[in-house]
Amino acid sequence: MALTHFASSFCTLPTLASPIRASVGPVSRKNYHSLPLKVRCTVATEAADQIVRRSANYQSSTWEYDFVQSLTSKYKGEPYTARTKKLKAEISMRLANASKPLDQLELIDTLQRLGLSYHFVDEIESILKSLFDENHIQNTKTANDLYATALEFRLLRQHGYKVPQEVFNQFKDEQGSFRAWLHDDVKGMLYLYEASHLLVEASIGMENAKIGG
Repeated sequence: MALTHFASSFCTLPTLASPIRASVGPVSRKNYHSLPLKVRCTVATEAADQIVRRSANYQSSTWEYDFVQSLTSKYKGEPYTARTKKLKAEISMRLANASKPLDQLELIDTLQRLGLSYHFVDEIESILKSLFDENHIQNTKTANDLYATALEFRLLRQHGYKVPQEVFNQFKDEQGSFRAWLHDDVKGMLYLYEASHLLVEASIGMENAKIGG
């Protein structure tokens, strides 16, 4: 498409004051200076209409490096640094000492939604790898808990683990439709909707292996 428009581009000359149109051949160094000053380039279309490209006239951003460095914050210094380390240690302990895998998954999900998960990359990776190696999502069946299954499925796939989509078959009837009682499980359906963004086609025979591993 782009090549087609490029090949159909041409330059047209404006009408001279004389009623007789100027006939201009190929531009050369000899007749270059005899061309009119204003030469307009247009793109030919089927309707021979001129394409006018709009400009948003965006202003340059004020968030330059020097501007960012000039900003001040009262949340600096040793008191806040010490408190940050204390809170990070507390969260790491909660991740490690959670009594149930679902508690760990919910904490990981909360950290991701708050944009704080980058502080706990190693802890999160260790938890998800352990759940994946144990085949937790398939072995436990999570007591027919759609919310827990969808949450674990989404987090594992977000972190590069190939979890088979067949883990949701337990929530389907003989016709392949989701069971009617799930309509009342609002939280489960919401998390299933979020997990659906990580579904892929042709998942039959998908191996339980980590991407790139």
